[in-house]
Amino acid sequence: MLSKNTANPDSTLFDILSSKDNDYSLLEEKYTRKYNEELLSKESIETTSVFFQKVSIIIPSYNSSDTILGTLISINNQLLSDHERDLIEVIVVDDGSTDDTEVKIRQLKYDFRLKYIKQANAGRSTARNVGVKNAIGEILIFLDSDVLLEKNFVREHALRCEALEQCIFLSFKDNIYLDQEEFFDFIERNNKPNIEKDFRFSKAVSPDWKRIHRLDMPIETRVVKVIEESNNLKDFGMGKVLGVWDLPSIVLTCSVSMRKEEFLKVRGFNTSFKGWGMEDTFFAACLIANHNYVVPVFSTGVFHIKHNFRSGSEENQLKEFNKNVELYNGLLNKTISEIMTSQKQ
Repeated sequence: MLSKNTANPDSTLFDILSSKDNDYSLLEEKYTRKYNEELLSKESIETTSVFFQKVSIIIPSYNSSDTILGTLISINNQLLSDHERDLIEVIVVDDGSTDDTEVKIRQLKYDFRLKYIKQANAGRSTARNVGVKNAIGEILIFLDSDVLLEKNFVREHALRCEALEQCIFLSFKDNIYLDQEEFFDFIERNNKPNIEKDFRFSKAVSPDWKRIHRLDMPIETRVVKVIEESNNLKDFGMGKVLGVWDLPSIVLTCSVSMRKEEFLKVRGFNTSFKGWGMEDTFFAACLIANHNYVVPVFSTGVFHIKHNFRSGSEENQLKEFNKNVELYNGLLNKTISEIMTSQKQ
């Protein structure tokens, strides 16, 4: 949901997105003045730079006992000063799990404040909104329950959020296969994800690829390199489409950060989306329409642990996705007034 002063209330969300650029060049200059580092650098910020704002890490979880322990261990192993570590809280919102997620989580002690919230199954959008409602941080980091963070992840995101306003900071993932007993050793080895394996760096698409929310557009069979073709996303605004993606559709909430104030301006995630897919795309669309830039983070990333389908099967997941695509397209073509009236929280 968008704030009332976003645009003409009679403009559709699609129209607003078509008029928004993503050229964050001026922010690069501001960032360099503050940290003496390049915003798009692949190197970590020097440890002499510290953040001072509280950080809330929000993790929705549904039957993820096979992976979430790895996520929490990787947060516990972050390279942080004592001062920075005291500013961190992790909020796990258990969305009606029927496995032993809670037992797994509580079997370890952590160096951060952990809030565990159990709710009846209501979906990831509701879970994330509940997490933020219980968050004390000025900075929000959204993770999925199946990622392992590189050791500098939290610092890199927190420092960026503290330095720059109206940004969605986007990290990239490297898919891996890993058993639970391997989590500790893997994380201790300080492995570095190869973020260029992420689909946003390179992905082959073809006309028969059905997982697309712009079905009325012709699709060319080719390898799409979103990061390269968009000049690190700077040229990816104004409704531009590369392959099957536009700017909102590359924002995945498995590893993103922003200021809480920006989350509150759009009133969080739309809870009409059920099951897998598109709730993060719509959330990103609202943030972009509300004057936020999407900025890539190349200095850190995550490993994504491959696992069984949370929806039960690939067929069920695809059905959920297709239903959410229809919902997304309907919202995209509504006016701001209509979205504000119909949005469910």
